[in-house]
Amino acid sequence: MLLRDDIYAIEKKRKEVMKAAFELMVIGIVILIFVIIFDEAMKIFFIIFSCFYMITGGVGILSVYRKNVMGLRIVHRLIYLLILLNFVAGFYLGFSAIEMRLYPRTIEDKEKVLKGRKNFFYFMFLILSSILVFSGIYFLLKIAKLLKNYSLQETSFEMEKI
Repeated sequence: MLLRDDIYAIEKKRKEVMKAAFELMVIGIVILIFVIIFDEAMKIFFIIFSCFYMITGGVGILSVYRKNVMGLRIVHRLIYLLILLNFVAGFYLGFSAIEMRLYPRTIEDKEKVLKGRKNFFYFMFLILSSILVFSGIYFLLKIAKLLKNYSLQETSFEMEKI
């Protein structure tokens, strides 16, 4: 028999998962805005990247709202795909920042690098973006653990009802 404390604990976890799924959607929207503002060489990759964040967040919200355990398992696997995409994006941003500083493309860029003015703020933006993308992996792992615990609790809750 389920106690009232168990039901409250499940509802508290449900709210946490809903909040985390909403945060995923917001991250996807922010990435999309940055892609639109900064003309990046891999624009299509980052658009797909942001869409994965928004889709994962949306499916997570719907799964929690409808108490669909199978949907939560799908979201759990999508989060691991997002972690892989985060690695790719982080390495791309880091290497493009290093490449921009070490190997300028045009003669004007070489002169600016020699004078120390070669898009320093853009370089710092790329480095900070790379660090943020890698720190996002920790956030995604935390959400994956939260989802796994919630789906296990929800499954046991459904079994108790039967």
